Amino acid sequence: MSDDLAKALAPGGDPAAPVPSPEPAGAFADTAPQGRGTDGTVDDGAPAAGTAADVPEWAAGLPDDLRAWVVKAGHKDVAAIVKGYRELERKLGELGSGAAVRVPRDDAPAEEWQAFWRRLGAPEKPDEYGLDKLAAEVLGEGADAAFLSAVQQAMAEAGVPKRQAEVLARRYLELERAALEEAEREQQRETEELRTELGERFDAELTRALDGARRAGLEAEQVAALRAVLGVRGAFTLLRRLADALGEDRLPAGATGAPPMSKEAAAQRIEQLKKDPQWARRFAEGDPEALGEYRKLVEIAYG
Repeated sequence: MSDDLAKALAPGGDPAAPVPSPEPAGAFADTAPQGRGTDGTVDDGAPAAGTAADVPEWAAGLPDDLRAWVVKAGHKDVAAIVKGYRELERKLGELGSGAAVRVPRDDAPAEEWQAFWRRLGAPEKPDEYGLDKLAAEVLGEGADAAFLSAVQQAMAEAGVPKRQAEVLARRYLELERAALEEAEREQQRETEELRTELGERFDAELTRALDGARRAGLEAEQVAALRAVLGVRGAFTLLRRLADALGEDRLPAGATGAPPMSKEAAAQRIEQLKKDPQWARRFAEGDPEALGEYRKLVEIAYG
């Protein structure tokens, strides 16, 4: 055999090294087949059973395939096998009793997936999520019932387990509460800016704006919606202009009428106008709008 051929067969080997003698007879002498190849298989293609040193003494008399399995599994004694078998029986018992959950195939029918999600805790009906109670706990009276109902319906269709649904919903509601609180702080900041800017005229201008809302027939929810969209300053300005327009017996386009001002509101408005230096100056100079507004307020308040 040439050196090159020896290296091709066993790279790095020493071609001059002596050939090892055959394995001495031992525990496998009477059962191990001859002709084992370099790939770990014997002539019939079965996997090698391992060496005598690998197999525990108690497993020496087992057939080749079982001895190979003992070596591969690493069982050192019979107790380990018995323990493993007992655990296997327990697992199989759980599968048979329904305690274990089998994940459906991706192409499994929808009914099979629904049953799977039910086993994981998804309720049968959307309202069983109870998000309305959770929203009342987190947001108080500010929860949107229609939105919550839609969310519960979507979660039920997706098979979201109830525990996970509560975690997700609570986090969302907490974020919504934080956003509402930030919006409230911004509105308070705008209000304080207006108060500082208008000074003593603030209360009078506020009453004037609210009077415009009443004359236009706006409810408190509608005024709040205007404030949310336009901001405090924008809503304030719009309602004051509306009050000016309606104070001259003119209705804005599309308006059909407005509730009359009460005597108490007219009297309060008169007192506020008296404290308004700008209005007082206009009144003293004979401004028609100021005079007309004053006459109407006196008529309402005192007849």
